[in-house]
Order: sequence, then C-alpha cells, then structure tokens
Amino acid sequence: VPSKTSSCFGCRKNIRTFKANPDIGLHEESRELVVVAKAHRPMHKDANGRLQYTPDLRNVYFHVNERCIRRFFPSFEKSKLCIHKSHEDYLMNKHKGFLDAIGVAI
Repeated sequence: VPSKTSSCFGCRKNIRTFKANPDIGLHEESRELVVVAKAHRPMHKDANGRLQYTPDLRNVYFHVNERCIRRFFPSFEKSKLCIHKSHEDYLMNKHKGFLDAIGVAI
C-alpha cells in the first residue's frame, strides 16, 4: 500500500484500519493490498451544484473488494485484475494465497 494512500475510493474507509469483515469481502489481507486504477477524481461542486472532476487521470485506490470497486466502476470484473510483474516478488505467501482464493491470477 503506498504510504500516502489513506482511504478507499469506493467505501471511503481507511485502507489500513478498517474492521475486517469477510462476509462482505473485507479481509485482513486487504489492509496490505490495494487495487489501483486511473480515474478523473471528483474535486468540488461548481456554483450550479454540479460535481467537477480533475482534468487529468489520477490514481485511485480501493480495498481488494468487488463492492468497493463497483461503487465507482459498476462494470468491474474481478477477472480483469492482474498483478504487475514488477510487484510479484513483493507478495508474501499469505497475499498469494488470498489472491488465489478470491480468483485473482498471479
């Protein structure tokens, strides 16, 4: 998890300190792993109350949880997740086991 990452873009809960709840897909391992995507981040509302977004794509972070991701990306499919080759060596066995258990290919 990047050090400046603090909250999940989907549920808005803290990435590291949320209460694990496997029934809704929030597992202990989700504190150490995140899903990173690029999106136009909401900034503020204009004078007419319309939400304004960043002009450029920026990183957004999610718990490794379909519910969190689908709040922002409704058509998200877990099968599309991938672990970048440069990150594979940093995964511990518990992370690999967790990702395998939820169907994410390594």
